[in-house]
Amino acid sequence: MAIRAELSADPDEGPGHGLLAITGLSSDSGPLHFSLCSNQGTTPFLGPDGRWQAAEAWHEAAETAANSGGTVIVPLGPIVTDRIVEQPSTVTYRLTVTIGASSHVTSLRLIRPLFGSGAAAVDPALANRLRLEDEARRQREEEERLRLEAEETARRRTEDEEKARLLAEEEERRQVADAEKQAAESGTAEVVEPHRIRWSLIVGGLVLLAALAGAGVWYSCALPGFGPERCQGAVAPSLSPPIAAIPKSCSGLDAAACYQVGQQALRQNQLEPARQLLQQASGLGSAEGSLAVARMYDPDTWSAASSPVGKADWETAVFWYEKAAAQGHIEAKVVAGKLLCANATMDIERSQGRSYLEQAARAGNEQAKQLLVTCP
Repeated sequence: MAIRAELSADPDEGPGHGLLAITGLSSDSGPLHFSLCSNQGTTPFLGPDGRWQAAEAWHEAAETAANSGGTVIVPLGPIVTDRIVEQPSTVTYRLTVTIGASSHVTSLRLIRPLFGSGAAAVDPALANRLRLEDEARRQREEEERLRLEAEETARRRTEDEEKARLLAEEEERRQVADAEKQAAESGTAEVVEPHRIRWSLIVGGLVLLAALAGAGVWYSCALPGFGPERCQGAVAPSLSPPIAAIPKSCSGLDAAACYQVGQQALRQNQLEPARQLLQQASGLGSAEGSLAVARMYDPDTWSAASSPVGKADWETAVFWYEKAAAQGHIEAKVVAGKLLCANATMDIERSQGRSYLEQAARAGNEQAKQLLVTCP
């Protein structure tokens, strides 16, 4: 079974401390150990003394707790938290967890901001606001996942109903043929009227399809004022069929081809498939793919007509801009720097924003030079 892992700041212990939340662990009992590996350099493993080393090292979770949802919470101290805070935000991590006889591997998601031991005391109100924003973001992602599952379930149900209708028609034809054969053998002209049976089946099928279509319209917010509570204020999706079928995966494609498929989905107003395809393009190394995903969250470019997310989110936009910036993309550095300088509340994040602008300015970007004047 796959696990998920998130590291967030520990509001009770303060700077230098974090909470590692792991969901999906097996029911095996025993001590929990984990190793942490970054995607940078020749010494990617975090050692027990807090230094990065070439050989894999294991850390024992001296203290764990489980919440009501079955998530295991592991408090982490400065040996782990400080080393992550010191790394650039573009670094990613692989977490390996062992408990009892089972072993699990997953990527570690960082919920920023994380605070190092040298940080000033964190404002409880700020920490609570950031936690609430992250919870709201995860709730939106879960709602989107459930929506896609519901659409897939409805599609499969329609296919099953169509198969059942075809089987019923085949059975009807068989019964009519048998009745005609029996009538011919008995010498009577009386034959079962097939039309009455056929039309009753057709009418029943149409009623069922209408009910399914109505349910789909209700769930997808297609009509203003008609649908679940989440549809209030939602923009009705286009009912126009796509011009051409868009693949759901970039399997077998390179970064450039995957990006083009994502752009095709955007042109056809298939916003959620476009986001997933562009994220895959980013994972394959497409800086333009990262840039396109970032614009779906950027407050300056977000709109309900061009983005599948419910509202703009500058932090998520920065995350994707930084992926492109790490590949030397000048525009991504300019926009990431602009967002961090305008919105970040931590000095280290504003400093990173200014660094992006300075890099772009040295490359000759005039907008970056102008933004540096106003970046603290």
